[in-house]
Amino acid sequence: MDINNKSNLHHGRSGSVTNYWRSVLEVNPSNGFPTDFVSALPTSCKSENFTFIDDDLVVLAQTKGLSIEDSLLAAYLVLIARYTANHQISVAPLNFVENLAGDIKFMQIPLSESSTFMELIQTIQDLTVKTREKCITLPQFKKIYQEFRNKGTLLFETAFSWHRQLPILNDGLNDLHPSLHFIFYKDEDRINLTMTYQVGKYRTSTIRRIADHLRNIWLGGIKQSTSNIFRIPLMSLEEQELMLIKWNATDATYPAHQCLHQLFEEKALENPFAPAVRQGQETISRGELNRRANRLAYKLLELKKHPNEPIGIYLDKSIEIIVSLLAVLKAGCAYVPIDPAYPIKRMHYMLEDANIQLLITEREFVPLLPRNHMMKIILLKEEKENLEKFLDINPKMDISPEDLCYIIYTSGSTGNPKGVMLNHRGRVNNFYDFNTRFSIDEKDSLLAVSAIGFDMFCYDVFGMIAAGGTIVLPQPEFADQPIHWMKEIAAKGITIWHSVPVLLELLAKCSIQRKMKLASLRVILLGGDWIPVELPNRIKSVAPSSQIISLGGATEASMDSIIYGIEKVEPEWTSIPYGKPMANQCAYILDNLLQPVPIGVPGELYLGGVGVAEGYYNKPELTAERFIPNPWKPDTKIYKTGDLVKYTDDGTIILMGRLDHQVKINGVRIELGEIEYWLKKHTQIEDCIALAIEYEPQKKKIISFVQPKQGEHIDPVLLRVYLSERLPSYFVPSETCFIDQIPTTPNGKVNRKHLKELWNSASATKS
Repeated sequence: MDINNKSNLHHGRSGSVTNYWRSVLEVNPSNGFPTDFVSALPTSCKSENFTFIDDDLVVLAQTKGLSIEDSLLAAYLVLIARYTANHQISVAPLNFVENLAGDIKFMQIPLSESSTFMELIQTIQDLTVKTREKCITLPQFKKIYQEFRNKGTLLFETAFSWHRQLPILNDGLNDLHPSLHFIFYKDEDRINLTMTYQVGKYRTSTIRRIADHLRNIWLGGIKQSTSNIFRIPLMSLEEQELMLIKWNATDATYPAHQCLHQLFEEKALENPFAPAVRQGQETISRGELNRRANRLAYKLLELKKHPNEPIGIYLDKSIEIIVSLLAVLKAGCAYVPIDPAYPIKRMHYMLEDANIQLLITEREFVPLLPRNHMMKIILLKEEKENLEKFLDINPKMDISPEDLCYIIYTSGSTGNPKGVMLNHRGRVNNFYDFNTRFSIDEKDSLLAVSAIGFDMFCYDVFGMIAAGGTIVLPQPEFADQPIHWMKEIAAKGITIWHSVPVLLELLAKCSIQRKMKLASLRVILLGGDWIPVELPNRIKSVAPSSQIISLGGATEASMDSIIYGIEKVEPEWTSIPYGKPMANQCAYILDNLLQPVPIGVPGELYLGGVGVAEGYYNKPELTAERFIPNPWKPDTKIYKTGDLVKYTDDGTIILMGRLDHQVKINGVRIELGEIEYWLKKHTQIEDCIALAIEYEPQKKKIISFVQPKQGEHIDPVLLRVYLSERLPSYFVPSETCFIDQIPTTPNGKVNRKHLKELWNSASATKS
């Protein structure tokens, strides 16, 4: 909300003017200005006073022919745009000639990425003339504003007012409870600023920082009025150095010259009889695991065609898969894990896309492979005796830490997943960081509950055996049962838990119901999705000795890049913090021009450092789009995550959601575009939209909205079968809503808000 006009101009206040205001406010919601705290109700207010412009700068502006009040409003609009990433700002500025009178006008001001400060001032002046006949008085505005508040609609979080003399303590706008009110006024030859703010929404330090940024914008705009408004320096050099350099000072030593399998080979030599993998009653020692992997590696060397060749592994979770993973790396190749739980069409696509020429699998999976394939196949059980003929010593291979170790397939927006290429160096750094940070060693064991196609499973295998710890694999027939996990933890003394939060929730619920403690757990690593705020306290009730760790990152940038130790869940938290960069990694929060954003301001997360992937397999254009040169570290790249995040005052990163339509549900990254791709291929479907809808706090499910072709009746059961044949089970929408038409906004975009309202209304009717 903002303020401006000549009080001695009296316009006719007809009903048409107030109706005009109601109509424009109906479609112009809040600009979304960020706050420190979430508070639904108005709280008490405080004020901070600043000398905003001294007399020398006032003279400078006047010599350039710039109006002080218009330039202040322009700076304010740029601040809103830079803080919210909105380029269409709705303002209702009030300009007082005297303290007791003022008119309000409504303006919608476009701010393009090519706009200059001078052009913005001119736009304000033009709109001031055009909207003069639509001005209303402050009492009229307050009445309309209250109508919207009664309906639960917040129109403006911030207010702007200009006074030509010292203002009274309350100029009338504070009655409307703006979260933040910018009050500018002349005091002799200076321009002062009073910022009134709700203490339940802002810290004093934030208010002072905002004032500094606003002044930087005004000063930059005045001194270089033809400069691009989105390029005007927002932060001081000290602030930028803090975010870009100091908060990314993560240099640490690690075995940079070694590969993943070599870390294990050292442990196998150190103590060949120590347990490496356990499943049920079967245990395999480090030495035996190393020998079996070596024999298979020599077999692979006979069959492979070139270094770094992708080799497919299509196996259930078993000791054999651990042997196979190690063997592929020892042979100087990169493994591609293919989960037998995947739909056949997805498996076929991965084999073709990765150009798999050599596949490790078992006889029962052969009928599922593509017809007329030309792959060489190793059937492990049938090759068992033959493999005994090969050497069991470590192959002497010229393998570099820069060589690929695996290709993990993640969700893709074109209807198919994409393969992320990852080298040894980044994984060695990341896993070594975990092991040293939490003193993980031969006394530790980990229950590997993650699916083999997830990058979490990579640490479960290579991270644990590199530390000399023991991998415990769930028994296949009970692998998804929390009671089995609980019994394994107790029976085998599991010390490390590593999973997405939903699996830990299941474990906690089972343990609490059965009143069984998870006494042996000492480190709980949670990543891949939102951590429910109440989960840490629940798990502490059954695992009191555990240290709970929040992890963040992307497959494309190591497994995890950001870390936060959850010592205490603060009452005001709406989410668990994401954390700070891990060893030899860096994180930047940037706007769409790749400029750092201030503390507390949402921006996109970019990840860099040792762990960044090589890119997407056979997708150079997508690689160039998502992996870009690091502006602050030459010859390195950063990954554009699509995560919306912000900084706290101490540099902790807070995850706020996704910038695109990609979501995570139960720890699985899902591209809604992939679901829509297959829906649109259905012969009876005209159009569709897939949405992730929050049905409980921090719990989402996928809902598909389907517009059938004219005259078609779609059986929802058959539609679900159709999707299940083409997508993993966790991609298949929980519900499908059939609608006559996909709704759109006036500018032609899909009206996702309306779709969510339709679903909420239908859900309320059902209940």
